[in-house]
Amino acid sequence: MENGTIEDGDITASSYYRYWPPWAARLDGDNACWRPSESNGSWIQVDLKDNKTVSGVITQGYDGFFDFNDYWITGYEVYYLSTSGSLEAVKDRYLSGNTFSGNTDLNGHKTNMFEEPIVTQVIRLYPTSWQRGPGLRMELLGCDFIASTAQSTTAIRTTPNVAASVTDFEAQNDPRGSLSVDTVDCSTDFRRFNDATFTVTCPAGCTSAFKLVWGTGAYTGIRSRISPLKYKYRVLQLTKGFGHFSLDSGICRAAIHDGRITDGGGQVTVYRWPGQDSYQGSTQNGIRTISSGRWPVSFAFTRVCRDALGMENGTIEDDDITASSHQNSRPPWAARLNGNGAWFPLFSRSSWIQVDLKQRKTVSGVITQGFAGSPQSWVTQYQVWYVNNDGKWAVVRSRRGSIMSFSGNTDPNGQKTNTFDRPIVAQKIQVYPTRWRTQIGLRVELLGCDLIDIYHSVNNCHKDDFCFTTYSTKYILSNRGVLLICNIINNR
Repeated sequence: MENGTIEDGDITASSYYRYWPPWAARLDGDNACWRPSESNGSWIQVDLKDNKTVSGVITQGYDGFFDFNDYWITGYEVYYLSTSGSLEAVKDRYLSGNTFSGNTDLNGHKTNMFEEPIVTQVIRLYPTSWQRGPGLRMELLGCDFIASTAQSTTAIRTTPNVAASVTDFEAQNDPRGSLSVDTVDCSTDFRRFNDATFTVTCPAGCTSAFKLVWGTGAYTGIRSRISPLKYKYRVLQLTKGFGHFSLDSGICRAAIHDGRITDGGGQVTVYRWPGQDSYQGSTQNGIRTISSGRWPVSFAFTRVCRDALGMENGTIEDDDITASSHQNSRPPWAARLNGNGAWFPLFSRSSWIQVDLKQRKTVSGVITQGFAGSPQSWVTQYQVWYVNNDGKWAVVRSRRGSIMSFSGNTDPNGQKTNTFDRPIVAQKIQVYPTRWRTQIGLRVELLGCDLIDIYHSVNNCHKDDFCFTTYSTKYILSNRGVLLICNIINNR
């Protein structure tokens, strides 16, 4: 759903309201979702075009950008096309119908895994309860059909790809070594490509070509399925007097601007990114780009920084996971996502769990999970703290500078993904539960990536970037998760 492999025509619904069609229900789509015209009895259906093994669903609400109302689904049922040709409910272990718990806010991801995977071509989701009205973005989890049911179950349950299922606009693995390479011209823009990652060879001479570019580091890309009326209007306004063009930035001119290739041309790998709240224009390497406001889709020349950092797969060792306290059989190192145990502190109030990554990493989010044993427990709200560049503990804050209190889980087994407004760079991370069900029972994964290589120097800092100064150099952690070096200009 998210990366566009499932085409618009294969996503249908019982109805849809105005500018919110079913094909807008793609996870992390910006300013888009599916909203039915009639809430009761509504459904959305996805045709996978072939039998697939399906093991779960990720749901997300809608932030009401266009009508200033927030919508999300708090409960839903899942049906699938069986081998007999009838729609059947996904059943739980007791063979009864299963109503899955949905979201608790408008932008968080709620992951529900099926008790047993199913094999089907067609999946239908029925909202049963909602906030204000059904508003849905979603992703299906699974894999290509594996003939043996036992093999299918094993493959899904043992492959540590949970973080990959929530990675924004990228493939599960870095496919740079196996991509086919397209030869393009200076006017080729982003809408031509549907893949999450692709490689192109640019010709020489694109610096002087007439192809506009919006942004710095992250560049505008737009696709028709999530371009509501507002975007179409803006394109018409901007094209007056300039001839016909769209707000897809030219790939090759963006690559020169970003310092990936020169005017002599060359090969560059492009990654699909989420839409940004704003795009800053700048002049670099002989190319001037334009500023823009919020846009639904972006592209960049570095990967989106949301890999699993090693709690679930054991890369983070037990000794590097500590806590304020713990019960005898429930130590902090039991807090691994999808593990059989969980971390339980002796005292819930003012408790914390800490992960030492052993080196500085870019950290962009957290996945939390409760404990389904006895007693069933989960964290419903928490804060994230980290050691900053001054060696002091600091709290993760929003773009506006307020402390971020993240909404947690609503059941013991579901996974709740929260991403930071801007990534942080840190070696030590602490999760502070502030609210919980029964008592604190926590499993967790950190999302991020290795600290991306020091970027080329730039003279202009984006207004949303977090800056800190050391001697005569200003360092910036941009909202792309890239450490930039900026020259200080007039001590600002």
